[in-house]
Amino acid sequence: MNILGLSVATTEHHAAALVQNGRLVAAAEEERFNRIKHYGAFPRGPLSNANLLNDASLTLRDVLCKQAIRWVLTVSQLTENEIDIIAINGVPAKYRSGSLQNADPQSFVPVRDGRYLFVPHHLCHAASAYRLSGFSEARVLTVDGRGERETAACFDATATGILTRRHEVAVRDRHSFGGLYETTSRMLGMGAFGQGTVMALAALGKPGFSLNDSVWARSFDDVNLDVVALQQLLMNVARTESEPLLEIHRDVAYAVQHALEEAILVLGTQTMTKGAGMPLCLAGGVALNCPTNTRLFRQLQPAGMFVQPAAHDAGTAIGAALEAAFQLGEPRPERMQHAAWGPTIDAEECAAALTRHGLALHLPNDPAGEVAQRLADGAIVCRAVGRMEIGPRALGQRSILADPRRAELKDRLNYMKSRASWRPFGPSILAGRESEWFEDAFVSPFMLFTQNVLPPRRSEIPVVVHADGSTRPQSVERHILPDYAAILDAFNDLTGVPMVVNTSFNRGGEPIVCTPEDAVVSFLGLGADCLQLGPFFVDRTRR
Repeated sequence: MNILGLSVATTEHHAAALVQNGRLVAAAEEERFNRIKHYGAFPRGPLSNANLLNDASLTLRDVLCKQAIRWVLTVSQLTENEIDIIAINGVPAKYRSGSLQNADPQSFVPVRDGRYLFVPHHLCHAASAYRLSGFSEARVLTVDGRGERETAACFDATATGILTRRHEVAVRDRHSFGGLYETTSRMLGMGAFGQGTVMALAALGKPGFSLNDSVWARSFDDVNLDVVALQQLLMNVARTESEPLLEIHRDVAYAVQHALEEAILVLGTQTMTKGAGMPLCLAGGVALNCPTNTRLFRQLQPAGMFVQPAAHDAGTAIGAALEAAFQLGEPRPERMQHAAWGPTIDAEECAAALTRHGLALHLPNDPAGEVAQRLADGAIVCRAVGRMEIGPRALGQRSILADPRRAELKDRLNYMKSRASWRPFGPSILAGRESEWFEDAFVSPFMLFTQNVLPPRRSEIPVVVHADGSTRPQSVERHILPDYAAILDAFNDLTGVPMVVNTSFNRGGEPIVCTPEDAVVSFLGLGADCLQLGPFFVDRTRR
């Protein structure tokens, strides 16, 4: 059975995914094709932020992510008529007359209309994590800006595969977990999508700034997320992007991050009630907050924990398709071990793009060795090989790599990518070597947890150590990403360090590169030293 999953019901991170016979085979975000970062359709409607979930006048044709859909069908050699089910990441307003008002969390279920299956938004998030976790039973916590009526929900997942919603936090106006961080980002001059910057800034702050009880949680039924009060409070310290970043702004970020962690910890604790010794799955945009994920992992101590790399709305395309597959009796998918579900780099397209831009076609005998040597020499290497990852983290297939030992490279990387000079970078490290460098280390394949660098080793890898001594590593398994692991092996042989700096391959304000042409244009614009593009290697420092 062919099931097309679409993230189109909300207003950002639109995406398409294909599940065949229960297995995920393709997934990509629309932004990678149209080159509009965070893309989501904003159709005309009576609401300024109209979408399928809040405007009954809108139809699917108003919001379709056409380029992502076209790619999914093309790569799978399918026509639209060969798609059996189209699963959507939300229940449109016109289908929800009664269910939205019913306070029983279990009353909100998917709606079937012909070959369309509309899956409640937070159920899509839950399915995107649990159904790819490899866990038989689990507890699932989803937290984001908003779904049809909620900003957070928890689910029980049983061995039968059924996801049962137990509790939810209702949205009132703009009061939501996602709204909390977005408001803070705007007020601190970092824009609507500066949540990652605020999260990083929090590590530079200290306790002391009071949020005046505008954010707290005692249970799913007793939560205060007063975004309006928070915005009024922050008016006195608001800044524009061009204004200096002061100590008070760092303290605001610290206070908001701390309040978020405390609230999510309450919800996580309730999610795990009667679930001692069980695994925990996380999803929703807030599950991209690495310090919060780590705190849940450390304090709740679940039997295992899984966060899939597209935890934001793009991942609900996958979740919608997987939930539809389950309900139709399709086989269970395997545990997700990588994020590379997008378009692949084609060698002929690489050659054409390099030639168009006047770059030589060099085929190295030992690609991993050449990349590692240039990294050890201090070069910054852009890498676009294999299939593109889904989600905001580049995990080796569309990455910019550097030597973590060279402190001066941090400023150069941040300048190249138009990022604040204090923002941290994370490393990709050979799996199995984490305990040599991190405290209480564990395997983290998707860069979604923080780990503290061992104090004696922090001076050895300054580029990837944040102000609080933490880093956000990606563990690279040789059997999952063999070509990328080969670079790490070669770099370790040269330097004794089994990791490299890894940041996403894109310029500031742009999506991660998708095609060879994107990669060459970005490489030249960034001013990086080397480019590994498919089978080719370009070194601009050697004439």
